[in-house]
Amino acid sequence: MAEIANLLQGLVRKQTEHDAKWEQEKLQQENRWQSMERRVDQLQQEVKAELPDTPPVMVGAAPAAQAKSPNVPAMCRDHQDVVPVIKEDELQLRMKDLYEKWITPRDKSKEQIGDAIVLEQFLRVLNSDLRTWIKERNPSSSREAAEFAEAFLSARRSFKSSLLTRKLSY
Repeated sequence: MAEIANLLQGLVRKQTEHDAKWEQEKLQQENRWQSMERRVDQLQQEVKAELPDTPPVMVGAAPAAQAKSPNVPAMCRDHQDVVPVIKEDELQLRMKDLYEKWITPRDKSKEQIGDAIVLEQFLRVLNSDLRTWIKERNPSSSREAAEFAEAFLSARRSFKSSLLTRKLSY
């Protein structure tokens, strides 16, 4: 019986050491993340400082008009882009070129194009860990991306519950 007690004490000690290392790694990762956020903020400020003094142009309708219109989807209202003033024909050509590179409409059906847009918007609303995990698996459709997301969250839930069960059993 004493051997079992010693074995359990050793396991508890190892688990405690593991938990301490885990916490330390977590703090290091949080510090790295905060450092990256500060660097991104600095870069954004540098870019803003280098932009020309020309006034920006809002793409789309005026925000006040959009807020009052029930016909404008929330997604459109929430993602206003501010771009430097350029000629309309140049902007249209750039947008069309980017669309053709991103979607490749000659190679896809209407449904595939719609699914690519849904997939992009779906990924956009996810947290960064989940988004990265899904992108690494290169989903072929928005449905597959949703299945990946469910698998990720399910695995995370079961992992957390096993940690909780393990801590409670000590």
